[in-house]
Amino acid sequence: MRKVLRELPNGQYTTGKIAKAAGLQQAKTLRRLRQLAASGEIREVGKRWSTEPAATDLDEALDRLQARTSNIRIVRDRSPVA
Repeated sequence: MRKVLRELPNGQYTTGKIAKAAGLQQAKTLRRLRQLAASGEIREVGKRWSTEPAATDLDEALDRLQARTSNIRIVRDRSPVA
C-alpha cells in the first residue's frame, strides 16, 4: 500500500482509485488506509485520502487572510521546507 501511495502524485484520491492502483478489494484497502492515517502517513479529507503534507498554521492563516481580502494577492512558495 505504501509503495502505491508513493508512486501516485501528491493529491487527493478516493478509496476506489487507490484500491484499483493497489489491486486490492475496497474493504481491505479502506482498513489499510485507516491504519496509515492513524500513524500519520496520510490524511482523510472528507471522503478522499490525501498524500499531501498537512498545511501549517502559517498556510492556514494566509488562506484565511486571502479569503477576507479581495484586493490583496498573496504569493508564496509552496516548496517543502527541508
